[in-house]
This record gives sequence, structure tokens and C-alpha cells, in this order.
Amino acid sequence: MLLPLSPQFLEDKNRLDAWRETAGRRPIPDGLWKAAVSHVKEYGLNRVFREFRLGYTKLKEKTLSLGGPLPEAKPAQSSSPQFIELALPREIPTQAEPSPRLRLIFERADGNRLSVEGSQPDLAFMDGLIRSFYAR
Repeated sequence: MLLPLSPQFLEDKNRLDAWRETAGRRPIPDGLWKAAVSHVKEYGLNRVFREFRLGYTKLKEKTLSLGGPLPEAKPAQSSSPQFIELALPREIPTQAEPSPRLRLIFERADGNRLSVEGSQPDLAFMDGLIRSFYAR
């Protein structure tokens, strides 16, 4: 479960967005980097780089140079299972023409996976399944 964003986080994010509107292709000022780096310890590199729309490697370098050590990775705390395996309804293939086996694996940004295996999937079923998986 993701932590809700603090008012300071949102303010710093808005400051960076406002600067981008007028900055053109100039490098991001140190003050804005420091603001972004200040949130890495609480929210982690991944969330800060996504929310602030920064380069992951550059944010990591700035964190090391401006903010000290990187935070340790925290295991995701979720009450839902990390992996759910579902099988598509099986249809009996004809003797003359067996249908090819289908295996799809979907992965969300939080690392959860959905593995779907079967043959001749019902598209409406697949659409609902995939939408449900990514809506979590």
C-alpha cells in the first residue's frame, strides 16, 4: 500500500512543475534537487522519480551526493496475495486441429503478477480480468 503524499511533497512537486513551465532545457537547480531528495528516505527512489518525473539514475546520484545513503528497500505491505494464477475456461479442441496453448503474464509497477494460461480466450473475459488486475 502506498503512503499518502504529504503536503510538503505536493508543494515541492508543484514547485518543480512550475519551474519546468518556464525553464526550457536548462538543468534543474540544486534547490529543487534537494527538495526531491528530501523525500527519498520516506517514499523511496521509485515513487519520488515517478511523481517528480525525474530520471531514476540522476535522482539516485543526487541522493547519494546531497542526501547521504539510499534508504533500504522495504517489502511491499499488502493484504492481497503477491501472485494469483488463474486458468482460462478450457474448450475441447477438435481432433483435426488442436488449438495452440496461450500463456500471458502481466506485471504491475508494484511487482504483482497475473499469469493467464489456456487456449482460445474469451476476449470479454480477458478484458475484465486485465482491467480488474490493473485497477488494484
